[in-house]
Amino acid sequence: MVFPKRKPSPKKASALARAKSEEKRGSFFKRKTVEEPVVAPETLAVGLSRALRTANMPRKAQEDAVQDTEKVRNALVVIEAILYAMDQAREIITHCTEIIDSANLTDDLGGRAMLAEKYDELRLSIDKLAEADDDLVTDLTSRPGATLDLELTGRARYSIAGFCLGTDDHALNLPPPLTAFADDDEIEHTHLALDHAASRVTRATASYCRDAKFLMACIGDLNRKLASFGIDTLAPIAQTQQTAAE
Repeated sequence: MVFPKRKPSPKKASALARAKSEEKRGSFFKRKTVEEPVVAPETLAVGLSRALRTANMPRKAQEDAVQDTEKVRNALVVIEAILYAMDQAREIITHCTEIIDSANLTDDLGGRAMLAEKYDELRLSIDKLAEADDDLVTDLTSRPGATLDLELTGRARYSIAGFCLGTDDHALNLPPPLTAFADDDEIEHTHLALDHAASRVTRATASYCRDAKFLMACIGDLNRKLASFGIDTLAPIAQTQQTAAE
């Protein structure tokens, strides 16, 4: 006996149709792939370069601070050497002035000749003050127009002018005793030259002291910067450079 097929109820047929429809829709979306955006090689290279620069900024800042510290320390050493030489020149000029005063009070030509010899010996000793062990100090104290230029990171170039220590016209301009102080005019002229030389040394000393004060302030700023990087500011400069490179 054959039984006829029963048709599903309208509700079941509707639910079955929805299920099949959702299954088809789901399989469709599963097969669909999302395409990744394509980045141009130029854009990728620029981004990578920027990232590397940003990562290297702290290391670059450390290296700059170490190099600037070395420059400032060397400049301070040079200034100290020049100030020491100028202090010696000031003492020599003072002794020469005392000799000139004695010659002015002496009428004996023999006595004046002996004083002139002492004066000339002291005068020539000033020329030796420019003969320093450091070539840079020698250049600044002997060559007219010489300068020490400092180029520090984030600052304008700072120039330290040289000062010629010597008896030539371009230096202190101290004349020799051509008449052995037998002429009163020569004594007076030499006295004026010594006064002018002393004034020049005093002004130059004040200028170098201002330079040293500025550089000491730079050292303070650089020490604080190095300390922020964990670098010992009291260590020798070679050790400081090695620490910054690590």
